[in-house]
Amino acid sequence: MVEDYIAKGNKARCSDGSEIALGLQKAFKMFLNINVTPTNFSTSKMEFSLIIENNPLIEFVYLPPDRQNILYSNALIGGIRGALASIRIEVQAHFVQDQLRGDPTNEIRIKIVRFIEEAPCGDD
Repeated sequence: MVEDYIAKGNKARCSDGSEIALGLQKAFKMFLNINVTPTNFSTSKMEFSLIIENNPLIEFVYLPPDRQNILYSNALIGGIRGALASIRIEVQAHFVQDQLRGDPTNEIRIKIVRFIEEAPCGDD
């Protein structure tokens, strides 16, 4: 997926959270037809939120009262972490708000841990 995104003329390497957020915004629309809005940037631009405007993963889902702790859309977190790891950006991500749990919106908080530098083979 990342290769396809880059092949369509998008940047492969980002320098801060605002560039990463805009890249994620484009990728969500391009591959999942999901609108997200980057917001709540930290002063260092190394932490931000994505507000998911139309999460199709939760349209036809009902969580029973005894299963409210399930993060049904957590696959999106894995996609974000995996895509960014493939271009050597390590992030932490988690849901802050989830409409399935009764929150007014769906919000993912993303923190850039580090930009992984290339190392010669064998230098782990």
